[in-house]
Amino acid sequence: MIAGILSIVAGSTTLLLAAYIYVVLPLILGISWGPTSELVPYIVFVFAFLVLGVLAIIGGIYAIQKRNWGQAYAGTIAALLLSLPLGTAAIILLRQSKTEFR
Repeated sequence: MIAGILSIVAGSTTLLLAAYIYVVLPLILGISWGPTSELVPYIVFVFAFLVLGVLAIIGGIYAIQKRNWGQAYAGTIAALLLSLPLGTAAIILLRQSKTEFR
């Protein structure tokens, strides 16, 4: 259960970070979004953060419910990519509880 919570925390903080980058960065730099904007490369990072964050949250939900160990493990790997301390702890705890999954 703790592995799922750690995974959800890593995913949700990443979603907040992606929203912050998407909204605040153009305001700080004084650049507007558009097809020829200098900020277009940042969209790739924001999209990657969004995908990994959602994957970590879904995996955390599966880990809390003790269902679908593979999806829960994929979520903890995403959490590892997003936050090394939280992801490492989540993977260790999830591996120890593998026998509890349905």
